[in-house]
Amino acid sequence: MRCLFIANYRINENANGVAKKICNQIKSLKDIGVDVDYVGVEESQIKFYKGLSEHVLCRETSQFHKYWDTMLDKLSKILDEEYDFLYFRLDYISNKMLIFLKYCKKHVKKICVEIPTMQHKPEPGARFTSILAFYFRNIYYSKLKKYVDKIATFSDDEYIYGIPTIQIENCINVDDIEVYNYNLCDKELKMIGVAMMTPSHGFDRVIKGISDYYSKGGKNKITFYIVGDGEIRGQWQQLANELNVSEHVIFTGKKSGKELDELFSKSNIAVASLAIFRKKCMKCSELKIREYFHRGIPFIYSANEPCISEFNDLYCKKVAHDETAININEIIDFANNIDYNAVSLAMHDYAVKNFRWETQFQKIIKELGCKNENLS
Repeated sequence: MRCLFIANYRINENANGVAKKICNQIKSLKDIGVDVDYVGVEESQIKFYKGLSEHVLCRETSQFHKYWDTMLDKLSKILDEEYDFLYFRLDYISNKMLIFLKYCKKHVKKICVEIPTMQHKPEPGARFTSILAFYFRNIYYSKLKKYVDKIATFSDDEYIYGIPTIQIENCINVDDIEVYNYNLCDKELKMIGVAMMTPSHGFDRVIKGISDYYSKGGKNKITFYIVGDGEIRGQWQQLANELNVSEHVIFTGKKSGKELDELFSKSNIAVASLAIFRKKCMKCSELKIREYFHRGIPFIYSANEPCISEFNDLYCKKVAHDETAININEIIDFANNIDYNAVSLAMHDYAVKNFRWETQFQKIIKELGCKNENLS
């Protein structure tokens, strides 16, 4: 079985979570016996990795859409193999992409597009140009049904843009992550949230919650490590300053490897996305939650995550899925009732059994109607 894998993202296992995820997807396909040719970025060059050979398609520039359109155009001119399916992570749309997908119909039997987050409306507070671009893109997205057989989604949608979906779970590579033992201090709560900061991550709800906690006489020491960077960081920093809790909200910037491990090891509660509803999403399959499970750190979350709901109040706590400030007293009570001696390995074991890309791709291949001798 042969697959052409395209992700309009830097494929680098040492980069951020999404890049690691893409590497893990490619590895998992190979692990279940699929021959994978793929597009990746190396030293600012967009390359097509075909078997043991590499073909430079174009160079990375600041104009993302332009160089990816160039890449798709050049890739279409050198495709000379037949593939059982194309797996395409779709983060943007263009006329060139539609032309490429039309061309691919000649070389692939099935086309599956992954839409990581189905955004039903523009982000709150978005600029007029961003809102206009959102609706303009949707015109292009509506044309996908001419070429795409299935859409892989983490949502409950049975159809997206008129295309039948394959509902999958988000996963990460368990081998990349260590499991820690956490030391809980009754007088101190240390939280950690890792994100490419956007409004939908909702960490402002925690900042407001910390402010409420202290304004009502809270005595425990509260620390919230916000790890990463992004468009909303400045607003969250300003909010922490305005609410006089900046000493409790630590913006660490981007961290990885041992530095990130150390931050996790001294935290006792992790924070998942708390405002997916700002994109009109009620259910998600959040990559970060899978990492928290792998690490074995209890966490709080707000959107519906059916596959983990059975563990509520054991390993994770579901908070209100709205704009209210997070109740810090409830988080302290949650943390104080966790058996930290048993929780880490239990969470990790569950993740190993349930959050593996091999399982998800077996489902995708089956629902595409492809035949793979390596699959049972």
